Order: sequence, then C-alpha cells, then structure tokens
Amino acid sequence: MVVVDSDMFRAYIRMTVVEYENLLLQVGSKLISAPTRHDLVTPSQKLMTTLSYSKYTKIVVRFLATGESFVSLRGQYHIGVAIIHGFIPKVLKVIWETLQPTVLKMPSNSKDWQKVIDVYYKKWQFPHCWGALDGKKIVIEAML
Repeated sequence: MVVVDSDMFRAYIRMTVVEYENLLLQVGSKLISAPTRHDLVTPSQKLMTTLSYSKYTKIVVRFLATGESFVSLRGQYHIGVAIIHGFIPKVLKVIWETLQPTVLKMPSNSKDWQKVIDVYYKKWQFPHCWGALDGKKIVIEAML
C-alpha cells in the first residue's frame, strides 16, 4: 500500500486521490500495454505523468499547458523520453474518448439547450447565453 500525502497530491495534480482513482478506473484498462520488460510503465504511471498541476486549469497536460518538455518529465517521473513520447498521445486520446461523451456532451435538442440557457441566466444573469469560451482567443464567424 502506498501512503499518499493528500494535500501534496491535490496541489500537484489538482484533484483528490479519490478523483484520480476514479479517473484511473475509467481509463486504466485502456492504457495497459503488452508486457515486454520487467519495468513496464503502469497505467497509473502513464496517467500521473500526463496529468499534473497548472495554475491555469484544474486538469491539464503539463507539457501542453506549460511547455514542459519530455526531458523535464523524464526527470520528474524517471521514465525515458522515448517512452513518454510514445504514451502521452495515447493517454490523451483515451481520456478524450472516455470522458467526452459525458463531460462535454452537446445538447441534442431545444429542451436541452434551454436548460443550458437557464443555468447561465440563473447563475450569471446572462440572458440568452448558450455557452462560454475562456482561456483562448478564438475567431468566431457568424454563419449567414
């Protein structure tokens, strides 16, 4: 059994140990590699290497959010650069494919869209708001 300082864990990963374990339960089976060596990188090590703290968002990929290099990740997690380079794209794809249908589900009918509008109005007093973008400057063109 591994003893974890839950405050340090939350400060670094920006999720509780329980939240991390729940995420690992959802994606871990899809991150198992064929064992070829005794020092195989586990699904937990892959997920932990991919997720980490950023002052900008709660769950981010360190190398995408902060420009963290694979060489730096190698030093932090004691995993070779080539191995990290091989599994991070797969971990990202697995997280997206697993969580997108529930976490980023688009409303499919007018009733669902009206619920979104109602939440924005009740919480933020923004009438007729269907969504919001934050953190990026995105050019949006009206469809005429």
